Amino acid sequence: MALVFGIVEPDFGHIGDAIGIKKISLRGKEKVTGQWQLMTMLHNLTKIHRFGMEFG
Repeated sequence: MALVFGIVEPDFGHIGDAIGIKKISLRGKEKVTGQWQLMTMLHNLTKIHRFGMEFG
């Protein structure tokens, strides 16, 4: 079985620099999870907008 490793840092960098979200502003596991899901959804929608549906 081969191990596959990926680079995840560009996503965190894009969320922090290009989108402008530097930190989680809520408290509690459910709220933090919800905010993180919104941030990653925004990141993915931005990629789809820039590159189209064929990118993914």
